[in-house]
Amino acid sequence: MADSQHVKAEEDAFMRSLLAGMDAHPKRTPSAKRTMAPVDSFGGGSDMDWDAFDEWEQAQLAQPPKPKTLPTPSYSKEELTRCVVNSVADGGSIKNVTATVADSDEQVLITLCDDWTLTRVRTGDILNVLGTFHDTTPRRITLTAQNNTLVLHPDLLLTATSVSTSHRCARKPVLGLLLPGVGPDAAPAVAWGNMLHEVVQSCFTERDFTQPFIDARIEEAISASLSDITRMGLSKDNARAELQKRSAGLKGFATRFVADEPKSDAQVSELGASSTARDTLAITGVNAVEEDVWSPRYGLKGKVDASVQTAEWTQPFEIKTGRSIGGLEHRAQTMLYALMMAERYGLETPSGLLYYTQSPELIRVPARRNEVRGLMVSRNEMAAFVAARWRNNERRNAQPQDDETDGFLPPPIDDAHLCGKCFNVDSCMLYRRAVEKNAVDEADDVFELWLEKTNHLTDAQCAFFEQWERLISLEEAEMTRFRRELWTMSAREREVRGRAFADLVLAPTSTSASAHDDQSRRTRHTYSFARKPDAGAGAGDSMLSGHISRGDAVTVSVEPDLVAFARGFVVELRPDSITIGAEQPLPLEGRLLANRGGKDSVVFRIDKDELAGGIARIRDNLARLFYVDGEARLRRLVVDLEAPRFEELAEDDATIASQTGTSVVLNAHQEAAAKKVMAARDYALVLGMPGTGKTTTTAEIIRRFVKMGKSVLLTSYTHSAVDTILRTLGEVDFDILRLGNAEKVHPDVRKYTLEAREPARTVEEYERQIILPPVVATTCLSIDHALAPLVRSHRARKEGFDTSLFKRLCEAHPESVADLALQYRMNSDIMSLSNELVYGGRLKCGSEEVAARGLRRRGVWHSPVTTCLLTVPPEYSSKVLFLDTDGLPAFETRAADLVQNDVEVQLIRQMCDALVSRGVDESDIGVISLYRQQLKTLQHALTARPDIEVLTVDRSQGRDKACVLVSMVRSNEEHETGELLKDWRRINVALTRAKRKLVVVGSRSTLQKVDTLRRFFDLCDEHNWIVKLPKDAHLIHEPCPETTNRTKAVKRPAPIADGKENAAPVATKKAKVVGASGESILRTRPLLRDVVNAAM
Repeated sequence: MADSQHVKAEEDAFMRSLLAGMDAHPKRTPSAKRTMAPVDSFGGGSDMDWDAFDEWEQAQLAQPPKPKTLPTPSYSKEELTRCVVNSVADGGSIKNVTATVADSDEQVLITLCDDWTLTRVRTGDILNVLGTFHDTTPRRITLTAQNNTLVLHPDLLLTATSVSTSHRCARKPVLGLLLPGVGPDAAPAVAWGNMLHEVVQSCFTERDFTQPFIDARIEEAISASLSDITRMGLSKDNARAELQKRSAGLKGFATRFVADEPKSDAQVSELGASSTARDTLAITGVNAVEEDVWSPRYGLKGKVDASVQTAEWTQPFEIKTGRSIGGLEHRAQTMLYALMMAERYGLETPSGLLYYTQSPELIRVPARRNEVRGLMVSRNEMAAFVAARWRNNERRNAQPQDDETDGFLPPPIDDAHLCGKCFNVDSCMLYRRAVEKNAVDEADDVFELWLEKTNHLTDAQCAFFEQWERLISLEEAEMTRFRRELWTMSAREREVRGRAFADLVLAPTSTSASAHDDQSRRTRHTYSFARKPDAGAGAGDSMLSGHISRGDAVTVSVEPDLVAFARGFVVELRPDSITIGAEQPLPLEGRLLANRGGKDSVVFRIDKDELAGGIARIRDNLARLFYVDGEARLRRLVVDLEAPRFEELAEDDATIASQTGTSVVLNAHQEAAAKKVMAARDYALVLGMPGTGKTTTTAEIIRRFVKMGKSVLLTSYTHSAVDTILRTLGEVDFDILRLGNAEKVHPDVRKYTLEAREPARTVEEYERQIILPPVVATTCLSIDHALAPLVRSHRARKEGFDTSLFKRLCEAHPESVADLALQYRMNSDIMSLSNELVYGGRLKCGSEEVAARGLRRRGVWHSPVTTCLLTVPPEYSSKVLFLDTDGLPAFETRAADLVQNDVEVQLIRQMCDALVSRGVDESDIGVISLYRQQLKTLQHALTARPDIEVLTVDRSQGRDKACVLVSMVRSNEEHETGELLKDWRRINVALTRAKRKLVVVGSRSTLQKVDTLRRFFDLCDEHNWIVKLPKDAHLIHEPCPETTNRTKAVKRPAPIADGKENAAPVATKKAKVVGASGESILRTRPLLRDVVNAAM
């Protein structure tokens, strides 16, 4: 009782101070001026939906029915002026701001009155001023409680839920933006909210609220959420009873309110309104469910549970699963959604609807001026703190010597009662101790809580957290610097920078039904877009140019002002079209597009989703290591660098550790590494140079651990590396569970995924599927020694953010490292490159056969073209070749701010054609480049060779091919190489993927400016491995006959099996069918014929 009185008194006080002088509910005549133009999420890579922290709810969507055609209420926007602040003068009761209108030199005067004076405006800030300026010189505007609106830092899109919860503690939602993880206390509420939202939204979508339908949807939600139910320690019966209780009011609600016309008992409640004058209401249709709404106009974003159609309005419909009715935070959230929905739909939206599933009642929440103004003042206060973090980062990146910082967290409320129940209490106290360095006095109300949450931390551990949290934030600022371009730049301007495609129309091949059920859920509905016929300048540009690639997250917007109409992933990219996949159907038939002329009339733009990254998750993982319930031993090992422990194996385990039980025989180095790993109590580090059998050794260690009765977690930075190890394991007599997005898992390994198993019908069956497999495989953050993650921030990189955990532990405790030095991948020539450049001669071939291997020769074709300068040159017999393009020349070109080299693409395509024509199987050829734009161009050029893999350096880790062609790309008169080629780790990986033949294509004059590559050229000169291509060498040959018309068979040898890293032989593939014989191709390609003849 005391608790409820405490909260009620607090809410009443807040309402009196914030919402004094509330307007009466607006009459149902189109009048009030509100606005909007949707956009992206809050920066920092956080894709956390703050609705999950209101009742911690979120749901999966379903296709809404087509709404009825209704008259459109008029709607007008307030004038928006975007400004940059020049100066601020505080006059006590008013605050005068001088500013420059964005993209102009015009100076304006802004006077802040009433509670707008609380806004913490400073020089350089961006403002959105909503209202009409007086036509004076200079123009001026006054913001009061009754007129006009100020939005501070509008490019920071804060969620409606975070703003609505900030009145009680502004610190909590800001921390939630930094650390998006859901704590254990919040997890059950999140799970129930997810399940119940699915039920309610399915009922809306199908327009079926009968009890049998509700019960069936509850069963579906339970089956889809067995993992959550298992974590909560419940049975399906428990979950069913809980969901039935939480949905008790659903049928009664639908009977009253879901209809074509209002019923006499369909009276909506409204706090503050007379109980004798309650309106009736009917929900006649649903426009969309789980609708992302972005508004850079108001600096807000949100996920609306549903947008419903009533007799006169399109309104947000918020579903709440708790017991409280009409709480302040829920009403505030619904008001802000009404504000944003008006802008999104271009319709007057005077109120939103709030529904609690345990009640048949429906609450109308008017978006009154005073209430909305109070919420915007709170939003601006939050934005000021969030912006301080970005300002700190930008200052540090621009001026590395500047360590001055502004406070970026609101002060704590220090209420033991409220803080003790807060799910952010651990992070709050951690930042207070380690970052803000604010000690708590013994007399403070939260002193005991402070000790409980931070007393376990040492000063050194706090310093470690502060350092790495700061480095994460530096990188975060660099990664999100493009976020505002979505609404501050036109689509054409963004396209010039390679980050968008403009002037698109929907192609007729789009599918919105379940035709793609075999695909991942997130891309089951696909839509293709192409340039509109009259797109004008730039319309002929290839869509392969730019930063957008297959698999990238993108936003689809409608020109000119409907930003983020939908979100999805690129599933196919062609020169003239792009296909995206989405989890839910796009609302193409609804009122949203109907108000803009319909789906066939609108013009779309597609932007790369700059905020889809997960760096906030990295920060969250870091913080969890320091919480009081975090793993103390792990903290001491990683932070304090405490020495790892090793122990003697028990006799039975020692016997197993020395026996493989398979046909694989480990060499002495591999055997020593296996035994060290199996004797480790904390960790052991296996440092394997390229080709030394890391994959084989890891697979054998897994077999031995399973035989000892242990469980194994297999994890790596990339899906490719995880799947390579699982494929190396081959057929095993134990179960393996492969977690992760099924569409990214290798086809040979998908049999281990949950999707490939019989769906669990009970919690017990689910537990058996999850818990019983002794091997669980998934991806993780990068800890790889070969490739550290690319770091974009110069200062973060300078301060060590690119230092891997592996390297940190290796240097601290070399006794924990087991070296693998015998390699079974590369012949001696290819190996010598890595030995000389990186490993100081420590790398050795595992056998004479490995050292001597080369591509197999299948006949020689002599050139009838006497003018060819490369007729059977002796240097082509080398197993390593650098083809110098300086004589062609082969200069790089720009695709937006990316580089590509079309001549190198042409040369590599010709070499691939020639190699295949001489009997090399496509699957034995790999093409690698360090540049994503070059990879896209290569992939398109090699479309007719689907089994030739085109790989990034990162994805090629753990992989190898008999023949590898590397495109170095950079070639220019200024000899500029950029930063990527200076990363010796990536260069090393690129040069060590080939087993029998390595061909590197590039400009020596440009590349030799890099230290590592200069040593590479010295070695190539020493062995005569450099071939200078003549002028226009790429034009000597006729185009390769089209291989897509595959009518003539060419007999091919089996793919080359080299016993890679002790692996079993590769199975023979069936011969492929191509459109021209090897002889006919090489007859017309003398230069390539000479290359291939001598190289085989």
